[in-house]
Amino acid sequence: MRRMFSLSRPLGENVRVNPKDVHLTKKALERLALYQAPESGVTDIADTELIEGLKTFQKVNQLKPDGMMQPGGPTERLLNSALWEQENDEPDTQPLFDLSAPVGENSPNNPKDVRAVKRALSLAGYEQESDAEGGNADKEFIGNIRLFKSDFNLSGGNRIGVDDRPNAVLARLSRPNLPNRKILRARNLKPESTRSPKRQLAQTAAFRRRGSPQKSAAKRHQATPQAKRIAKRKNEILKNIQSDFDVKLNPGAVPTDLVSKFALFRM
Repeated sequence: MRRMFSLSRPLGENVRVNPKDVHLTKKALERLALYQAPESGVTDIADTELIEGLKTFQKVNQLKPDGMMQPGGPTERLLNSALWEQENDEPDTQPLFDLSAPVGENSPNNPKDVRAVKRALSLAGYEQESDAEGGNADKEFIGNIRLFKSDFNLSGGNRIGVDDRPNAVLARLSRPNLPNRKILRARNLKPESTRSPKRQLAQTAAFRRRGSPQKSAAKRHQATPQAKRIAKRKNEILKNIQSDFDVKLNPGAVPTDLVSKFALFRM
């Protein structure tokens, strides 16, 4: 079995790239007839021809044609799938899941179909293996479909149809004999966007109650007995200064060391 195509860092224009990644990407695109190496051979420089080849591949696969490829990202995953298809002489027709009805939000969600899509999402890196056997279309399952479709620029709501493009893309990514499934599952950690809105609000409210670490430390300092004694003594000295010199001072705006100097001056 061929070795998996895998990046160590992002690749594209105006980014710091790994020369080995550039060389591997050029070789991969050359196999797909999307890059032509010069007579001097394949170099480790991210030249215009490499970026244009990436953009062409992204356009063919209906991804955002920005010429960028992230480690474990949609372009890298579909590039792996395309290389595997070429190596195994797969037909040009897109593979499809055999679903009896659409799965996802506002769909019939046949338990058998839900389990099939969950297993596919697990192989593609969007579902935990332990959750892949359940036939319930819960919020986490809907969120994983949303994340998968967002990554691959797929429209049509948070659902997988019987014969639509999301079905075909997921079928390509989740082939049992595709060599990249385990690494992708380990790499593709769910971002915060997959959290439910209710959970996001609860976590935001909890952070606001706690405050930032700096503010929390300041509050803890103000609450100590020694800090309270210092603040009380500072206010007493300020009152004496205000009465002696007939001025108005804001206690919070006067540094403690300056108050101490005034106290020594009055002694």
